[in-house]
Amino acid sequence: MRKLDEKFRENTTLKYYNENATVFSVIFGVPFASFKLNDGHDDRYMDLLESLNLNHHLFDINDTINTDIISQDDKENVLQKLNILRKESIDFLKMI
Repeated sequence: MRKLDEKFRENTTLKYYNENATVFSVIFGVPFASFKLNDGHDDRYMDLLESLNLNHHLFDINDTINTDIISQDDKENVLQKLNILRKESIDFLKMI
């Protein structure tokens, strides 16, 4: 099962229309594309992608996806930025 999972991760670009799936893809380093639905619920994951310099994963619903670009992320760099954001969030919660 592990080999199948690794092969799936390496060769698949997942396409998402919601915030949770986008966040899980970022955390687990899975290639993904997120689509703006312009329904008033896009801001949270758009902000996350911007803060991690992953804006190239965000598309309008009718855009064509360039899978070459979205699979070239520096996963270690993204995880470092994510850890910084996580620490800032935890520090903020401790102040409350």
